[in-house]
Amino acid sequence: MDFNDIWICISKYHNIYQYRTMNHDHITTQEKPIVVVMGGSISGLLMAALLGKHASVIIVEKDDEPSNDTFLLGRPGTAQDQHLHILLEGGRLSIETLLPGFTGALIRNGASVIDRAQDISWFHSGVWKMRYDDGGKMFVQTRPLIDFTIRECLHKRFPDI
Repeated sequence: MDFNDIWICISKYHNIYQYRTMNHDHITTQEKPIVVVMGGSISGLLMAALLGKHASVIIVEKDDEPSNDTFLLGRPGTAQDQHLHILLEGGRLSIETLLPGFTGALIRNGASVIDRAQDISWFHSGVWKMRYDDGGKMFVQTRPLIDFTIRECLHKRFPDI
């Protein structure tokens, strides 16, 4: 294995940038390529999950990985991590596709599941909107809980990452 076989993926916000050392069009070794993912927040962890079947993945993160006892404190580099975040059905299903068992783990770790039209009071254009049961579900939790659960599922599926 030499540096020609290392890919670097930098995840910043929701844009994914890929870099490959040298200018080779394909990998010539029989071993899995090494992929370095820069950043261990949601997009970096999900990039690692996506690539985990196809490559040896290394995540480079400036903050220490939170433990089971400290994950609710969040990471210093994560803005707005101490208020509620919602996870809509499309996002949850996308994460579930990459990391089977994510939904159950999120609920076990403390997320609340609410009806998006029945359980929330909406004030819009000067009026309170009528509540009704539309069957649409949202998951409500803090950002550190989402990060922790993704990390937990990632390590369970790919212990070497």
